[in-house]
Amino acid sequence: MRWLKYDKLNEIIDSIEEAEGIIESCSPDVKEQLCIDMENAVHSVNQELFSYEVVEVENDLKQWIDLVRNVIKSRDKCVNHVDLDYAQLMDAFTNVSGEDLLKKANESFATLRKDWREYITWFYCRHEYLWGNYNPEQNDYSAVSDRIRVVKEHKEDFLFLYDHLVDYRSKSVLVNLLHYWMTFDPAFLRAMRETVFEEYFDFDIINIPDQAVFVDAGAFIGDTVEQIVKFMTNYKHIYSFEAAPVNYQLLKKNTENFSNVTVLNKAVGGHNGMIKMNYSTVPDSGDSVLRGQEVGSASMDIEMITLDEEIRERLSVIKMDIEGAEQSAIEGCRRHITEEHPTLIICVYHKNDDIWKIIRTIYDMDNTYRFYLRCNCDNIVPTDIVLFAV
Repeated sequence: MRWLKYDKLNEIIDSIEEAEGIIESCSPDVKEQLCIDMENAVHSVNQELFSYEVVEVENDLKQWIDLVRNVIKSRDKCVNHVDLDYAQLMDAFTNVSGEDLLKKANESFATLRKDWREYITWFYCRHEYLWGNYNPEQNDYSAVSDRIRVVKEHKEDFLFLYDHLVDYRSKSVLVNLLHYWMTFDPAFLRAMRETVFEEYFDFDIINIPDQAVFVDAGAFIGDTVEQIVKFMTNYKHIYSFEAAPVNYQLLKKNTENFSNVTVLNKAVGGHNGMIKMNYSTVPDSGDSVLRGQEVGSASMDIEMITLDEEIRERLSVIKMDIEGAEQSAIEGCRRHITEEHPTLIICVYHKNDDIWKIIRTIYDMDNTYRFYLRCNCDNIVPTDIVLFAV
């Protein structure tokens, strides 16, 4: 497909090359004006291609021209505006320095409402063990810096991710997520939010058979179990895992009237054994085996299991929302995945590299899976991003 706007950009680049060829032979006043015109032209091309003016020419204009021509050529492979948007993002991450990307993110953050800035700063401080911190007043930008690093170091993995998402709704979720990572703009969260189905039950994607066996890893206080019972009345069995003791007690109480539900006070992970867990003394969906000791929390040793060892029967659906332990827990159910191909419903937002690494891991186990992304986040932070692998 030929995108007409790139024809115009090629004309601009031609004019830059032409100006470069004659600039040294011009009088001083003409040379000064040509330099200004060339600088403005470079700025307009950078803005159009990368959405950033900070792709630098430095002292090698020819290298910059070659880069831009290659980018324009690659954009001809894009089918629609979502493809174009993603290509632009990847080119920006590749060609803009990490320092300039961080500067752009910080400038955008500063334009937000004061109460939103305060909430975002609190949120990242609260979950520093997952993403890193973000506190401009303390010059701590580790959450954004790590996201920039993840994309820069794993561009091929992000291209793989985009290519293996089945529908453009999923691709759009990914595009808007990366835009939010770099801007904190809540408009991108609104654009990616699911408005039709419940968080783990997108019936345009999943098709659950009768007599299904479910695993609910990270069951909290039973909200997902209630949804399974509501939507899947002919299920065979539900295994519900919750590691945090306070959450577990409420989970038992809330599910005691449901039939064929096994509730287990165990963590799901990549190996069997005992681990120390810090947990809140009040119900908290953010309790995690990765969490450090905090004011108002307690600590105890809990049992961690792998699904391959804990459950021997065939599984139909595995849902995981286990606060950063998803990557290792998927390794712990390799047998179920490779031999049984269960539907997988996995949260992919608890670590900055979850978004690509979890799909890669599943694909390497069974390359017949089809992948979808959906998001049920709030208006301010990009949480509740769910991968469906079917």
